[in-house]
Amino acid sequence: MISDKRTSGLLGQLGNIKNDEEFEKYISENTFNNYSDDKNNALTFSAYYNSILAEKSIPLKNAIKESGLPDYAYQIVNGTRNNPGREKIICLCIAAHMNITETKRALEIAQAGILYPKNIRDAIIIKHINTDDFSVMNINCDLDKHGLPCLNDIK
Repeated sequence: MISDKRTSGLLGQLGNIKNDEEFEKYISENTFNNYSDDKNNALTFSAYYNSILAEKSIPLKNAIKESGLPDYAYQIVNGTRNNPGREKIICLCIAAHMNITETKRALEIAQAGILYPKNIRDAIIIKHINTDDFSVMNINCDLDKHGLPCLNDIK
């Protein structure tokens, strides 16, 4: 089981480790292996996304519909469609009502590049997430208002 402790707390805990036994205990309780050949040991976007949906009691069907993505979004969520692209990940995160920390983590897991607050497009997305406006349509309206491409327009 992967720890749900905050990263800052884990960094402090790592700083206090005095021996190999404590370090091995830390690893077993708080880490996952993104570089493992064993797919069961690596945290995937699919596993993370589905755990968030379950935690928030959001049916997958509703999340896919709210994401504004075509039906192949089911393939992204079940892990059969690889490298879905940052925009699709963001749409799915919004539809899952992920907060900024959860969205950042999903983007990291998908290796899709986190939201950057100095980028106007990302700032608009961040504003909507931070105000609990989990509507892809509302975000797209704001993006369009600023002359920026909508979420579903970028591959």
